[in-house]
Amino acid sequence: MISDVQDAVLDGVTKVYAGDVRAVDDVSLSVRQGEFFSILGPSGCGKSTLLRILAGIETHSEGRVQIGGQDASRMPANKRPTNLIFQRLALFPHLSVAENVAFGPRVQRRPAKDVRSTVEEMLALVELEGYGARKPSQLSGGQQQRVAIARALACGPRVLLLDEPLGALDLKLRVQMQVALKKIQRDSGTTFVFVTHDQTEALAMSDHVAVMNAGRVEQVGTPEALYHRPTTRFVATFLGDTNLLPAEHAASLVGGAAGGDRVVPRGTLSVRPEVLAVAPSDATPGRPATVVERTFEGASVRLVVRTEPGAPDLVARVPSRGAFVPEVGDPVRVSCRAEDAVPVADLPT
Repeated sequence: MISDVQDAVLDGVTKVYAGDVRAVDDVSLSVRQGEFFSILGPSGCGKSTLLRILAGIETHSEGRVQIGGQDASRMPANKRPTNLIFQRLALFPHLSVAENVAFGPRVQRRPAKDVRSTVEEMLALVELEGYGARKPSQLSGGQQQRVAIARALACGPRVLLLDEPLGALDLKLRVQMQVALKKIQRDSGTTFVFVTHDQTEALAMSDHVAVMNAGRVEQVGTPEALYHRPTTRFVATFLGDTNLLPAEHAASLVGGAAGGDRVVPRGTLSVRPEVLAVAPSDATPGRPATVVERTFEGASVRLVVRTEPGAPDLVARVPSRGAFVPEVGDPVRVSCRAEDAVPVADLPT
């Protein structure tokens, strides 16, 4: 269960490298106890640096780090109530699964009985009961991931930090591990801070997501809020297809829709492809357009439609078995609701 207690707090954290390169620029975040919190962004945005600062293996230039209610700004990594899992799992190949999981508790000098019970509890948590005697080489990639998580949780961290741990897995296994990882987090009650560049991964698993770009956090919110109500151009475009339209073009789409008397905000608006209604040319309401591209995507068909010369082309997405799936060259009408045209801006530099 997610608590109102803050397990990890970053307050104005900045990391500057030689040459005044700002890898992390004035980042402030709060992670609540028991939540799955993801830091999402493209390569080089500073997300892994931020995670290493939380872990204590990277020093920050400015700001404050707090973990479990304690100021950890100058606390060494081995004193922090955290554990870190990298993409390279670094399981000990010469040790059995059980010995890998027991490694941390033994380093902590726990009683042997406590170590045994912890190993059993962790293997049950990751659904690997009966695998304790095997070596890592005898496991699948997904099973090795589970062992790495069990080993990290066996130490009893307040916050588990994960740096793109699923990146080396194939797509099908990665999707399976997303479900498994979220279940493990929920069942253990441990706070997870997860770094990824994969938008689908972050949206599928997280309670809250921080979207980073060029060392800064552009927006923090639930997956639903980030996708449907982005506040910046970057967030809108990074989290899937969208149409970025000047207000006057968006107004013409809304003006032809039901409820089209509603006022459209000024500036640039984001309209997701799936909220664009595509109808036959003799239908009303809608703005006249022509299909110029058509791509079959399985469950859906991606359409590019052109309304008039000089106006931006629009991307729409319709069900592949829907009642109306136009072909290239077909005349259509397109429209959207006012509430689906979301104003976005650029962060000040």
